[in-house]
Amino acid sequence: MTKPPRQYLVDFPNAAVLGRLLQEIRFLAYVSEKVFFSPHAQQQMALRGLTDVEAINVLRLGEIKGLPWHEPEIGGRACKVAFRPRGSRVIGVVTVILDQGELLVKTVEWEDER
Repeated sequence: MTKPPRQYLVDFPNAAVLGRLLQEIRFLAYVSEKVFFSPHAQQQMALRGLTDVEAINVLRLGEIKGLPWHEPEIGGRACKVAFRPRGSRVIGVVTVILDQGELLVKTVEWEDER
């Protein structure tokens, strides 16, 4: 008797996949004209007292937090990048890598509870 195939398996990306994803985000973030902010992200940055420069620095210097996912309605890969600037709290930036080689920042948030 053969075993039935296992169900509900999830492919977890390995370090090579996450490394390439982070490398692509950092490469695109270094050309600030390729980074766009959604209206929600702009509203959240204003609410939290964060600037677009701080958000872009998170994309340039941060690390991926959690697992990436696909955004079917936007058409791109998404993940959260987090970074703690010196003397500040941890900032999380949820970003989508668009198929056109651009970054869309969906939201910006504080990662720690206060």
